[in-house]
Amino acid sequence: MTSYVSTSTSFSRTPKLRFKTRHGARVHKAYDEARTPYHRLVVSGVLAGTEQEDLEQLYHNLNPVSLLRQINENLERLWDTAEHPTNKQGEVKTYKPSVT
Repeated sequence: MTSYVSTSTSFSRTPKLRFKTRHGARVHKAYDEARTPYHRLVVSGVLAGTEQEDLEQLYHNLNPVSLLRQINENLERLWDTAEHPTNKQGEVKTYKPSVT
C-alpha cells in the first residue's frame, strides 16, 4: 500500500523563525525552540482553562500511527473510485478514444 501522507504536521516538531537580520550579503536567522503546534498553543496562554484541558485530553488520546493508517485507507478508496467511476446502474464506465 502506498503511503500518501508521510508525516502529520500536528505531531511534528518544527522550529519557527523568530527574526532575521542582514549583515552585508549574509542573512542571520534566529529560530525558536522546535515545538508541535499543540505545544505552541499551550505555551502561548491564549486558551481558557477548560479549552486547554479539552485540547490536552484530545492530544493525548490521538494515535498518529492509527490516524495515518485511516488517512491512507480513505485515500485508497478515493483513488479506486476515481479510477473506476460507475454510472447510475452501477456499471463501470468505459471511455472510447475520441481520436482514432
